[in-house]
Amino acid sequence: MKGLAFIGMMGSGKTTISQKVAKDLALTYYSIDQEIEKDHKMTVSSIFSKHGENHFRESETNTIKQLVAKPNIVIDCGGGVVLNKENIQIMKDNGFKVVFLNREISDIIGDIDFETRPLLKDNHDKIYNIYNERLHLYMEHADVIINNTGCLMTQYARILNEIKFSCRSLTNVAI
Repeated sequence: MKGLAFIGMMGSGKTTISQKVAKDLALTYYSIDQEIEKDHKMTVSSIFSKHGENHFRESETNTIKQLVAKPNIVIDCGGGVVLNKENIQIMKDNGFKVVFLNREISDIIGDIDFETRPLLKDNHDKIYNIYNERLHLYMEHADVIINNTGCLMTQYARILNEIKFSCRSLTNVAI
């Protein structure tokens, strides 16, 4: 295994968990969104507004191509990374295990700031459509599936153990 890539809905805990996993496993952490923001010198919301979603998705794929060349890393993927199968294939072809953090939509709604989410700021109810559109893609592409329920930090030890255990296996494991 060359690295880990975390996928899942916005608000599923990808950033918090992937940063902590990277630290605890002595891996280097990268956020696709942060890398794109650095390259464009603007926020993801601004990129969506100025250049549109298609441009952002192209940048996402280009960033993944750059990151997979690095060894021993954790990639925190944006929620829409699964919309382009090429993104997942690039990671898997380069030895990455894909970890899906699954979280109930009701828990996500209670935690996210809709104003900072370009796809949701004008229509908060759209989160249900996005969740239903992407859930099967997350499930299909995951090597490891972790259900993130309740308080994230109280469950972190369990999640880390599940990742360590599951990444020893090459088969798709639902946890």
